[in-house]
Amino acid sequence: MATLRFKALGEISRREPIEPELSDKKISDYFGADVFDREKMRQYISKEAYESLCDAIDEGRRIDRKIANQVAQGMKTWAMEKGATHYSHWFQPLNDSTAEKHDAFFEPMWGGGSFETFKGELLVQQEPDASSFPNGGLRNTFEARGYSAWDPSSPAFILDKTLCIPSIFIAYTGEALDFKTPLLKSLTAVDKAAVEVCQYFDKDVDKVNVTLGWEQEYFLVDEALFLARPDLMQTGRTLMGHIAAKDQQLDDHYFGAIPDRVLEFMKDFEQQAYRLGIPLKTRHNEVAPNQFECAPMFEEANIAVDHNTLLMTIMRRVALRHKLRVLFHEKPFLGVNGSGKHCNWSLLTDTGVNLLAPGKTPKNNIQFLTFFVNTIMAAHKFGVLFMASIATQSNSHRLGPHDAPPAVMSVFTGSTLSAVLDSLEQRVSEKKMTPDEKTEIKLDIGKIPNILLDNSESDGVLEMTLLGVKAYFDEDNVIAITGAEFAPTVTDSETGEVTELPMNCAVRVKKGDVLDCGSARSGLRGYLAVAGGFDIAPVMGSMSTNLKCKVGGFEGRKLKSGDVLPLRYPQSDLYGMTSRVFEHEKQKDGTVTVHVIPGPQDDYFSDKGKNIFYSETYSVTGDSDRMGIKLDGTPVESVDGVDIISDGIVAGSVQIPSSGKPIIMMADRQTTGGYAKIATVITSDLPLLAQLRPGGSLRFEKVDLQYAVKRIKQDNKLLKKLQYKILRADTSISGS
Repeated sequence: MATLRFKALGEISRREPIEPELSDKKISDYFGADVFDREKMRQYISKEAYESLCDAIDEGRRIDRKIANQVAQGMKTWAMEKGATHYSHWFQPLNDSTAEKHDAFFEPMWGGGSFETFKGELLVQQEPDASSFPNGGLRNTFEARGYSAWDPSSPAFILDKTLCIPSIFIAYTGEALDFKTPLLKSLTAVDKAAVEVCQYFDKDVDKVNVTLGWEQEYFLVDEALFLARPDLMQTGRTLMGHIAAKDQQLDDHYFGAIPDRVLEFMKDFEQQAYRLGIPLKTRHNEVAPNQFECAPMFEEANIAVDHNTLLMTIMRRVALRHKLRVLFHEKPFLGVNGSGKHCNWSLLTDTGVNLLAPGKTPKNNIQFLTFFVNTIMAAHKFGVLFMASIATQSNSHRLGPHDAPPAVMSVFTGSTLSAVLDSLEQRVSEKKMTPDEKTEIKLDIGKIPNILLDNSESDGVLEMTLLGVKAYFDEDNVIAITGAEFAPTVTDSETGEVTELPMNCAVRVKKGDVLDCGSARSGLRGYLAVAGGFDIAPVMGSMSTNLKCKVGGFEGRKLKSGDVLPLRYPQSDLYGMTSRVFEHEKQKDGTVTVHVIPGPQDDYFSDKGKNIFYSETYSVTGDSDRMGIKLDGTPVESVDGVDIISDGIVAGSVQIPSSGKPIIMMADRQTTGGYAKIATVITSDLPLLAQLRPGGSLRFEKVDLQYAVKRIKQDNKLLKKLQYKILRADTSISGS
């Protein structure tokens, strides 16, 4: 044994770092290149199949066989263009590894010839032999069948020229023979229960996802030393050796410089991981000798588990190219080092709210406490079940006290949250609390999250129509310009340099700078906001200006040259400035489609009139304003006149006056009117109308109330997600 180790050490001394072939592109350019994600789906399958597949992913709906055939054809086309020749149902049996059976797309023809095929039935299900996998004694000796079934919620990927389809694995009798099946069941159960609770706080929540961010520790051993150790070769873990490093003996190793050979290995497997859509973010040395760690951004739990399992496979394969071996074993004995896999999980709503993170309002904090307390209770009540679900022989029979105890399950809340719970217990009585009492609960946890003090929804903004404002700043601030596509510039007071400012994001301006918004390139109205808001006195709870009544805003009038607008709380910087970006789909030139709900007086119009209304292309006239958009086109025919007893008018009401030409009532509309209303524009389309210039064209499309509700929910979720991303100082938000 000693001779082998000396030979191994001699061989190691001659090793040189092996540089992998790295792409010269940015990571974002090839991230997910080998994954059949939603972007690829749009390109390779029909719109019907895409929407059906998205519903299956997001809402767990069943996929029709016809749709499965379309998806299979799209997958095959994409995979073959990437060089794939085989497909495989990739699953995770009960043996702590992955399994795959490869089948070729190739199919011979009767009488000669061949072709490539991949049908929906092959995508959805296969029947591998289950006899060679652990099955807990569920399989009868005369029945070896097992079924692998496609999991649409985890995207297919290409590995070694094989299209891998993430799947579950079950026995012919229906019992789970893998780790994914119980995970998917648990995620569904958590989603159902959590949504019911969330509905008490936010009716817009339709889905709750379990998120997971794992940290993978691992050891690297030179191949020569690995082959000289029978315990490593046979068990994949250390069973003998020197006493492990303890306390701070290797404090200089942790977060120290990464060794050259190891760094090249990391670069190699990271590049492969990025191509497979694994969002690795961190790499560093760990505390033990030759121990290291990598960690990704958090993802939906099912995908995160697949990515972790896949990454371990990649790391093992890449290590061989670098004459290294990877060990993932946990701490088995007292005095022997081991690796952990920290799993940081939480609950995230489809509106972007982390249910296990404190908020900035009493209502949000009550929601947080609800889930926080019930999570603790679940660990207390079902701890034994949790332990049984994750138990392994090596982890359950760990030997030794202190740093290698038997596996335990506990909850550590920390001193701050423990104090909050103690205080809450003392202050909340046993009697039934009123809604006001619940709202007034002060949790004293406002300092926990790094919350941004953003403007409130009621703060005023400058509305610019066609021509933008030119303004001088007498102090530092942060501004944002949205809406119509202007070409804003800022002139530096010191250098005189003119810089073009981006729109739809937060940007800094300095004292003495001159902002010139120019004129609108497209659209009609733009909006300028300042951090901290304008110091304008509200009228009837609003800072808006009613020009006709000459009230509100700044002296009830339009701004003119020389006006000085005071700022309430000017701010020279905001947390997470780079994340304060809203990337939206620009309004396209041409005819705009406006969705309307018929009524409330559509019965006043003939069938011919209604057909004209829904088929005609109307143009916006020059006398349109904030009160109403007047349209020109073929008159709409009524049955017996359009006069009605005056009733209420909402934003988006489409009146038909005696001329028969529609008028869409907008923000400064009158409160009542005496003309029949043929339809009402849905709330989500009002911003489109506000950007239509005179001469612009539009047509009406009839929809139902369910469509209008769906659209407004989507808008609300998008705004909440933007708010959440800014709060987390994360990435940009995209929307339409």
